[in-house]
Amino acid sequence: MAAGLEPGDTLPAPWWNYFIGRISAWTKYVRGFFNEADDEFAYPVTKTRTLFLSPAEMTAYSAAGIYGSSWTTAPISELTQTGAMISTSDAAVLFKDITSILPRGSILDTIEVLVDPGAARAVAGDRTKATIHKQTPDMVTPLALPAGTSLDATVSDSGSALQVITLDVSPETVAAGSMYFLSIFSGDDGGSHNADTIHAIRITVTEVSPSQWGA
Repeated sequence: MAAGLEPGDTLPAPWWNYFIGRISAWTKYVRGFFNEADDEFAYPVTKTRTLFLSPAEMTAYSAAGIYGSSWTTAPISELTQTGAMISTSDAAVLFKDITSILPRGSILDTIEVLVDPGAARAVAGDRTKATIHKQTPDMVTPLALPAGTSLDATVSDSGSALQVITLDVSPETVAAGSMYFLSIFSGDDGGSHNADTIHAIRITVTEVSPSQWGA
């Protein structure tokens, strides 16, 4: 209780005016973050977010689609622990459904893959490759199989140096009703395979609202 006031006292009008003014100012401030179009809060300025994905989290397949084959992990010890994956055959695949880690309504900008090609490959089709696909299932009668759409595909350069290959996806708005699939393919040496090492994946999005995560 403020000095000089007792329980049951009526506050002076200027005090009420002050408190009402403060509440009104706070309401106006908060409302500035609210997007009335979709009943969501929005940042005053969009935010760039990055997250890393370990290749060890991806599912390994051979070129023939055999689960769990054609890849091995980098050597692991108490002192050396990495999530790198090393290919053991031509055109082997690492596959990951990344839908659950993408904030809905955000802009998917780029996906970067840190790769160490096992050999210099002159032909683009024989190099390490990354692709990103989008599928939108139709769950309403009449049902339809989800059509896959390629958002981007890229390959490593012709050399064998450690490098980043980038999928430039923007301006793809992450849709709540769609699924997103990332695939990485080892190079094709047409015979004795030269192992490719996938070290890390970095995903960059532009986020406009804090409520988009897990929406």
